[in-house]
Amino acid sequence: MRFMKASPTPGNYFTALLFGTLLAGSALVHAQDSVTLQNGQRREGKIVGISGGNVQIQVPTPDGKGSVASTVPLAQVRAASMTAPREYANALAAWQDGNTANFLSAAKPLVDKFRGLPTPWVERLTSLLPAAYLQQNNLAEAEKALADLEATYPGETTSITIGKARLALAQQNPEEVKSLLQPIADEAAQTKLADTAQSAAFGQAFYLLGQVYEVEGKLPEALESYLKTTTLFYEDKATVALARQKADALTKTQKVVVP
Repeated sequence: MRFMKASPTPGNYFTALLFGTLLAGSALVHAQDSVTLQNGQRREGKIVGISGGNVQIQVPTPDGKGSVASTVPLAQVRAASMTAPREYANALAAWQDGNTANFLSAAKPLVDKFRGLPTPWVERLTSLLPAAYLQQNNLAEAEKALADLEATYPGETTSITIGKARLALAQQNPEEVKSLLQPIADEAAQTKLADTAQSAAFGQAFYLLGQVYEVEGKLPEALESYLKTTTLFYEDKATVALARQKADALTKTQKVVVP
């Protein structure tokens, strides 16, 4: 828990103000962002975006009193360390609250600015965009966002698979959904303790499988899948809320029980 510091006394007010101004002025120079190149070299500075296939970085000058613009080809970047901006927290909060419009307004500009940067928070936002567009019934943008995810983060195989399953469900292709998600369901069954990312992915997969079972009229199986999302793999709160609504409808309205 973070606690607010006491306000400066009147006698120290101008000292505090000056100190704060100096910190603000030097924040860019002393930023702790970094990129590691394929050859092992490390560049430090303030990452300001991706443009023309290059990572744009503000690098401190040798005297430490300023900064200069520098670029590194994105293709040469093996890893990156960058503190997520405030807008990232806003985007995640909107996603967890089920506010798709607010999520997109916060997430899309960030993804456009940093797409391809190999850092977890950019990857996560990029992976959530297809689902957000599908929630708005915007199939064309969902397909484009999924293609962008696959092109920029090909290693995110689980997120890509779930994205394809979402599209297949929207296109009313339940057999493809099951074919895509069954390996993830099998992995979940063999995982004793899922980490946060795994748990979120498993929950999303079972939620989608539950919808397929409903379409097929297999209501007990659908309920079981929804309950796995709400009780076992509940890291993605937005998906849990949707699964809970589905489970409640089955148990309270149709009196379905788990097989």
